[in-house]
Amino acid sequence: MIQLVPILSYVAINIQKDSYVPMPKRDRQACVKYDTDTYTCPLKEHIYQMRSDENLCLRNQLTNQCETTNTICRNSWTELSNLNTYLFFCCGQCTIRIICESHVTAEQLMMAGIITLSDDCIIKGDSFTLFPHRKLSNIVHQSADVLKIDIPPINDIMNISIPSSAIETINITNPVDVDLERISQQIREMK
Repeated sequence: MIQLVPILSYVAINIQKDSYVPMPKRDRQACVKYDTDTYTCPLKEHIYQMRSDENLCLRNQLTNQCETTNTICRNSWTELSNLNTYLFFCCGQCTIRIICESHVTAEQLMMAGIITLSDDCIIKGDSFTLFPHRKLSNIVHQSADVLKIDIPPINDIMNISIPSSAIETINITNPVDVDLERISQQIREMK
């Protein structure tokens, strides 16, 4: 595979696309995210003006042509700034499996592109697995997760009542009760 040799791995280009700043790794780490596609970075390098015929590659001083290198083609996946979004490059064709809960889908990717992964899906390739970044959240359950069992009264299950014909009336009298009953009888008679 033939690759152009860039001036750096990353460059920052202004909104008018007429100037750029080389962005070494140490400068990229100091950048602050402004919104989904914009970063604010401290300016530590020179600002270069971009002409229409100029490319962002290293040029051979003798021929003024972009330098190239011959490398072995390798599939690559690069995470982008948007959550769960990846830039893929396939040497010809890549076979991946997208697993969402219990559903599995096989896909053939060609050349290069951008793919966004859902929160509940996983991408599996021959030599890698991409897991989604999930937004952290807390779930609070306000009720107890206890199984309520309704047990019927024991008398509904077994008849343990005693028939009234089997009950003998037993009179147990207390001497005080007898005296009170006698006084009560005398009061009724006086009336």
